[in-house]
Amino acid sequence: MKIPLDFLALGLSFFTLLRPAIALGQTYSVTTDSSQSASLLKLAGDSQSGQILLSADEWWAVSSPPPSGEAGERSPPTSSVHEHVVRNPLGVTVSYKYQPVTSFVNYTLGPDKFFTGPTLLSSSSASTKTVIIAGTIGKSSLIDFLSASGKLDVSPIRGKWESFISQVIVSPLPGVDRALVIAGSDLRGSVYGLYDVSEGLGVSPWYWWADVPVRKVNGVWAKGGKKVQLAPSIQFRGIYINDEKPALTSWIQANYADGQYGAGFNHFFYARVFELLLRLRANYLWPAMWSSMFNADDTDNQPLADAFGIVMGSSHTGAAYHSNNASIDSYFEYGAERAKPYAANSLFTVGLRGLSDSPIPLPDSEAIAVLEAAVKAQQAVLAKVFTNNKGYYEQLGLTVPEHVTLLWTDDNWGNIRRLPIGNETSRSGGAGVYYHFDYVGGFKSYKWINTIQLSKTVEQMQLAYARQADRVWIANVGDLKALEIPIEHFMDLAYDTPKWGYDSALT
Repeated sequence: MKIPLDFLALGLSFFTLLRPAIALGQTYSVTTDSSQSASLLKLAGDSQSGQILLSADEWWAVSSPPPSGEAGERSPPTSSVHEHVVRNPLGVTVSYKYQPVTSFVNYTLGPDKFFTGPTLLSSSSASTKTVIIAGTIGKSSLIDFLSASGKLDVSPIRGKWESFISQVIVSPLPGVDRALVIAGSDLRGSVYGLYDVSEGLGVSPWYWWADVPVRKVNGVWAKGGKKVQLAPSIQFRGIYINDEKPALTSWIQANYADGQYGAGFNHFFYARVFELLLRLRANYLWPAMWSSMFNADDTDNQPLADAFGIVMGSSHTGAAYHSNNASIDSYFEYGAERAKPYAANSLFTVGLRGLSDSPIPLPDSEAIAVLEAAVKAQQAVLAKVFTNNKGYYEQLGLTVPEHVTLLWTDDNWGNIRRLPIGNETSRSGGAGVYYHFDYVGGFKSYKWINTIQLSKTVEQMQLAYARQADRVWIANVGDLKALEIPIEHFMDLAYDTPKWGYDSALT
């Protein structure tokens, strides 16, 4: 069997800056406790500078090093559609290729653009400096070689959603005595596997957003045994940046150049948001929308989300569909066309709502008719733009299409109003929850300080999970800042719900 010899090497010297983590409920594959280190594989410490070995055909999300410096300096990862590899004498540079839109009225594309990353050193053979081998099943020739040679059993995660295995393997490659091998079932599975090591070493997901310091330690060792992390409990887990003015918007205006239409909610800002989500083991985002437009504020925003592997969705603002449906239909179609190149990381919200969270200002019978017409029109647009799925879409009638996820919300006080009943649990689209940690409205606004009872969140989300509302969990997090604790708690719940019983939170 031929051994793949085209490697990318990443230095590990930065690991000496880290301390043990305090994240909820995680069992890590590394330790910084020197008393346990006698027979363990040392990854870094003292003057040792190990390397991570990856194959040149790996996702850029996996091979990209952690960001440093100011916002936006992180080089984004690639997806299979947009991967572009440039080889040069120094090594391999992987960049993400895309075409930005050039009009916000008619769907037109400009010339190719690239998010470029660092040039990683090539290696024609492995060496004793190698301490970690990482990659994605079916994407990395290194991982596939280890699997085919019988040195790594990936059967528990093959074909699974966002899963990974980490295991110390003896003599994985010629010249490598031992290495910690991290194999992901897909792009995000591999990223979560690497960030699992990072968090186990002490890097908080909030290291940038909350200035969480890291403490120096003398060494880092890989534990023995095999860690198998299967698919998360909730398929899509994310946040909604909302009610973001004046706090977050003012900060954006002070730190980023204004865009064409207002505050600079651009790809430099969102790079930091996307990285935070991945470190929280989340995968889904509804972007800021009070005074911003995700795709129009910066035409690099949506390509960057796809590059990071972040699934994009959106809430709905009130649209005058009853009296202006011709214009709104073309608006729907443009949005679907714009998202089509990034369909693998897009989740479309269908429906309408009244302006500013109010009911639709029509009699109930008319409001129902308008809502049904809007959903039917949205389904028709998706069927037209995504022509290979035409047979998948059904006539609406008096029910929501089978494949649409029913997203139930709370009452703005943390009580989920409705959960699946009867045969609703058999729907292919499943169900989910839209939950509030931030709310702005008459007589019950709560912003800027954390007033969330974690015990209430556990109770409600465990009820949702028990009733199979497990397709999507998304939380309205306002300005993002000041809600770090409930956000991380929510994502830990969504990642492994059975681990957290009703008595797992005391406040």
